[in-house]
This record gives sequence, C-alpha cells and structure tokens, in this order.
Amino acid sequence: RGQYVRIKGLSLEQAAHFAGALELLSRFFQDYPGHFDTAQALLQQAQCFTALGRLEDAETSFRAALRHEQNHGSVRTLAWIDFPWFIVRHGRQHLYSEALSVLNAGEKEPVLPLPTLQYQSAAVRAIICASNGDRAQARHFARMALEAAAATHSGLSYHGSIGLVENPDPVIHDQVRALAT
Repeated sequence: RGQYVRIKGLSLEQAAHFAGALELLSRFFQDYPGHFDTAQALLQQAQCFTALGRLEDAETSFRAALRHEQNHGSVRTLAWIDFPWFIVRHGRQHLYSEALSVLNAGEKEPVLPLPTLQYQSAAVRAIICASNGDRAQARHFARMALEAAAATHSGLSYHGSIGLVENPDPVIHDQVRALAT
C-alpha cells in the first residue's frame, strides 16, 4: 500500500503536478514510516522540490535519501548521481566537494555501467575540475562524458537501448563540449 502511494506521487510528478506529488509523499512518510521505498520517496521529494525551485529543501531531501540508503542498505536509488548532478546543474559551487564525495561513494558500489550514468558522472567531474582550475582533468572528464553521450548501445545483451543519453541537459552539455576542447 505504501508503494502504491509513492507511485501515485511519481505519476503526479511526471505530470508536473509537483505540489500534489509532495502532498502524497508527505502522506507516505506519515503513514508508512520505515517503508522499504523510503529512500526512493525521499529522492522523488528532492526532485519535486527542485522543480518548484525550493533548492534548500531539495538538498535536505537528497541528503536524507542518501542517509537512509546508508542506514538501510537493502534499497539503492540514483541519489548518488542525482544529487551531484543537481549541485552542478544549479551552480551550487559551495557543495562541489560534497558532490565529489557522494559520487565517489556511489561509484564504489556495483553500478550498472549505463552510458547515461557514465555521462552524468564524467560531466559532473569535468565541471568541478574546471571550477577548481584543473583544466587537464576537466578536459579528460569532458571527453569521457561526450564519449558516453555518443554511445549507441547500452552494453546490455537484451536491452541495447536502455540507459542511452537522449536529450542531454543543454546547459550542462554545452559546458561539457566547451571543456572537451
């Protein structure tokens, strides 16, 4: 039943009804404390807050999702890549070291090597390296990101089109292209 509430919230989020999604997620947290889908619900909450421009609330929810995963290791979300992406996408330079820590910790776990995850990881690293003045590393990671974006097969035997980079964020992608030269 709790998962149903979370999924209904996801449907509202995907339909751009972020306030309604947040209401359902609030109900999820109240009615189903400790549910196995809590980390995913916290990630959804972060994404809704982001869409509404409530960036501090989004940060709090991202951190809560990561903390929940750390404390209840059975469920893994994409918070390890989504939070660093959020940080870079919104130019939150004061959080760049945290973004790298989250990314490094997330990549220690077995991760499905999908091109989109490779792209996001390399793009985040490229932008942070550039911000830190490390032009050579920024170029290296930017080229890795572009290589991942150009992939035409996921590497999965039966699901070759899953996880390909489609419609990359134009702001990030332009930065990555500029750093790759």
